[in-house]
Amino acid sequence: MTESQPDERDQTTEDVRPLMGVSRCLGFAPCRWDGAIVLSPEVAELVPYVELRPICPEVEMGLGVPRDPIRIVSVQGVRRLVQPATGRDLTEAIESVVRRCAADLAPADGLILKGRSPSCGLYDTRVYASASADEALDETSRGLFAAGMLAHLPHLAVEDEVGLRDPGRRDHFLTRLFALARYRVARAEGSPAALVRYQTENKLLLMGYDKDRLGAMGRLVAAARERPMAETLDAYAGHLHAALAEPARASTQINALMHAVGYLRESLTCRERADFLEMLDGYRRGNVPLSACRALLASWVVRYGAPYLARQTYLRPYPEALVRAS
Repeated sequence: MTESQPDERDQTTEDVRPLMGVSRCLGFAPCRWDGAIVLSPEVAELVPYVELRPICPEVEMGLGVPRDPIRIVSVQGVRRLVQPATGRDLTEAIESVVRRCAADLAPADGLILKGRSPSCGLYDTRVYASASADEALDETSRGLFAAGMLAHLPHLAVEDEVGLRDPGRRDHFLTRLFALARYRVARAEGSPAALVRYQTENKLLLMGYDKDRLGAMGRLVAAARERPMAETLDAYAGHLHAALAEPARASTQINALMHAVGYLRESLTCRERADFLEMLDGYRRGNVPLSACRALLASWVVRYGAPYLARQTYLRPYPEALVRAS
């Protein structure tokens, strides 16, 4: 297959539904410790585009609703999950829940968890010196459920409801989520052709994250018929997860954007090329969102026709209805 030849089996981003775990209290059930439900518009807008599996690890442990609060305590440098009002140590209980949920979510692409929760917090959960301490220590931690899930499933695209409000973090999360979902579909097909198709359609997206990884992945694809397919798919997945693990740098995104516009150089006017370079400079300085650069390219693809670019997930890495300035 050449880069300019469309494949009738192509699957668009809108066709793929990522499988995702989500904290049940984020709009699905009033199961927070105080019996409340946390309404998150950012989570709600994803519902039509993903397959959600709501989870409440604290309820899964057998704790009621409402319930006495729990907290993370540092015991000789080891994090324990305790319930101060009852004196219960829930560490083993939460570890058991992690094992069950990790097995259930093994094929998942992502996870959205409740921020700052002692079970689900991803970044900034408070840690205490003891169950009775009034003040938290000058340190933060992942919640024990969040930490356990990422230990079992380190490839997941993860974010909390607070991070989804940040345009950059949201764009990275959704880009990674849908890229992983597309790979899950290609991997399930399990053929060299499916891997070629995935690499071809995601080339610019991967270039915008890690050009070196993209090269390594290309070499795996080229040699796919020379080794067991399962080994190739595992190795490819490792590079994919590493490439998308961190948000892309502006410099690598600009490289991908310049590569993309090269496919339109015969069609663009001098003014259009100048406007695009000016936009890239604005993006480099942080004054223009990446989504605006991609949207301009996508409009030119429609206007001038560029079959290879039209198939690139980079221009629409996730459903258009979810695009914001980012």
